[in-house]
Amino acid sequence: MIPARSRAGVAVGLLPLLTLLAACEEPPVPIGVEYSLVEELRVGSIDDPSTAFTSIGGLIVDGDSLLYLLQPRESLVRVLDRDGNSLGTLGRQGEGPGEFTSASSFGLTADGFWVQDRSLQIIQYLTRDGTEVGRVGFDPVPVFDGVVSLGGPARPWGAGTLGIVDRFSSAWLRAQTRIPFPVLEFDGNGVVVDTLTYLTWPSIKGQLSYSSGDRTTYFGIPLHEIPSHAFSPTRDVIGILDRPVDPGNPGYRVTLVAAGADTILSAFHSVSPIPLEGDLLDEFIGRLGDRLSPEMRRIAVDAFGGFPHLPPANRLTLDSELRAWVSRETVFDEPVRWDVLDPDDGSLRFWVTLPARARVLWAQRSTVWVSELGALDEPQLVRYRVAEPEAVE
Repeated sequence: MIPARSRAGVAVGLLPLLTLLAACEEPPVPIGVEYSLVEELRVGSIDDPSTAFTSIGGLIVDGDSLLYLLQPRESLVRVLDRDGNSLGTLGRQGEGPGEFTSASSFGLTADGFWVQDRSLQIIQYLTRDGTEVGRVGFDPVPVFDGVVSLGGPARPWGAGTLGIVDRFSSAWLRAQTRIPFPVLEFDGNGVVVDTLTYLTWPSIKGQLSYSSGDRTTYFGIPLHEIPSHAFSPTRDVIGILDRPVDPGNPGYRVTLVAAGADTILSAFHSVSPIPLEGDLLDEFIGRLGDRLSPEMRRIAVDAFGGFPHLPPANRLTLDSELRAWVSRETVFDEPVRWDVLDPDDGSLRFWVTLPARARVLWAQRSTVWVSELGALDEPQLVRYRVAEPEAVE
């Protein structure tokens, strides 16, 4: 047993050490504030065929070594190293093994990657060298009052696949007030086994129509209510971005749903949206005027005039850490704020600013890959380092 006097001496001796340890602790990094982006790499030039892109449909970053970039127009996957140098391509146009007619999305598997071909209604599984090792086709899906093709995006999900049905007959659509597009779980043979959730879209009933003779065209300008969705690149999770119309509390909601229909996160963020009025409304209508007939332009004016503000958010991306990247409202070619939400509680962790029409493709830790448009509207792949602000003392 240590004598009382000795214990007192030990305590006094520890004070300088404890003070030193406290001084060495990292001060907390501020949250809910803007982080800066430092450009590290830009790939894509119309002057260099080896790095020129006609389109960028998606990106996979395989650890710290290889990049796989989907080019839908060419129906191929381009392989790049970490510095953006081209290492070759995988796939080609066609309907045979390792060929695509309409490659729309892709992702990594344990020993290769998968590619969804919307035209063929299949998901192909390939090795890292592009050799097909399997495929899953989708039978027509019985939904509500009819049978339709899958139509929407699909991806591997557990032991099966997950797909979104976004095709219905126009008669069915006109009869509904809201359209519940089902997100379906399929088994390994492409047979529906369960409904994970729904993406509820506003229908065309009671909205805009244009009649010419015996033909009626229904259409709408979906500024607000249509949800956006995103799949996690590393987990069986789908994210849903809703922008409910509520003049008293405008904002957006992000919901994360996992296998088994478990809602693992639902967070609403209030925003102060940009009013759609005055010069801004006139500019919207002016840009439409060159593409629409006078009658269609009049209908569009009525549609825009019915919304008090721009949509609070536009696009959703989930990164490898399950953080949600949400692009906020934008005005034409002005820079866009992207909110980054905490994966645990959905709170705002930080935000960054990106150029107009930029799209977050992949993010991991402090690195984010973005597709942007160059001076001649050519697609470019850009890597940024996310820089935290100075810590608060």
